[in-house]
Amino acid sequence: MSSLKLLTAGLLLALLFACSPEPSASHLKKETFSKVLAEMMTLQYLKIDKKEKAVLARNILKKYHITRAQFDSTKAYYAQKPDFWVDVFKRVKEHLNQELRTKPRHPAKVTR
Repeated sequence: MSSLKLLTAGLLLALLFACSPEPSASHLKKETFSKVLAEMMTLQYLKIDKKEKAVLARNILKKYHITRAQFDSTKAYYAQKPDFWVDVFKRVKEHLNQELRTKPRHPAKVTR
């Protein structure tokens, strides 16, 4: 590929990302999103049925006073922003490590 084509492609990508809208008020702040994501990720490793996991997921959203739509729209908005995800996963790792250090290990309780 010629340098002109590379430069053009680079400029188009930069323009595309520069013109993307700012996150709206309905998008979660990075810290909140990281905490919710950390808790949601742990659900996949629990040895419980799908209905119980769904109940736990709803409880996590309630805990942070957010809706599934807010969580999903935040994920969708940042889907093509790798810098956001690098920082989020650093925070997720920190949250999970903190949980391991501070919480006793016992089975999760499902509240309905």
